[in-house]
Amino acid sequence: MLPVEFYLCRAALRTAGDWEVSTCYFLAAVSTIGSEDVSTVSDLLDLVRRDREQVLATLGSAVMAGPLLERLPEHSVLTIATAVRLLDLIGLTTAKVSLKPAF
Repeated sequence: MLPVEFYLCRAALRTAGDWEVSTCYFLAAVSTIGSEDVSTVSDLLDLVRRDREQVLATLGSAVMAGPLLERLPEHSVLTIATAVRLLDLIGLTTAKVSLKPAF
């Protein structure tokens, strides 16, 4: 909806007490933003899926790359310490693996 519609709704509420117009405007805005958010989340999930497929198809990728990518959506900021905790690994082993390029 356009900003002009917003101000018209505010004016209708202020001058005529027209709550219905204002409520409909805000519900339409919530619906629009919700739809855009669902689309964004779907795009992000597709990106993670494609990246996971690429990593797993790459020769020499670490065995733990798959499980780590599975946990990535829940832990968007991933440090070596977090990876150690999530995968129940020994820190030294994880540090060595992280220094090797995956592809």
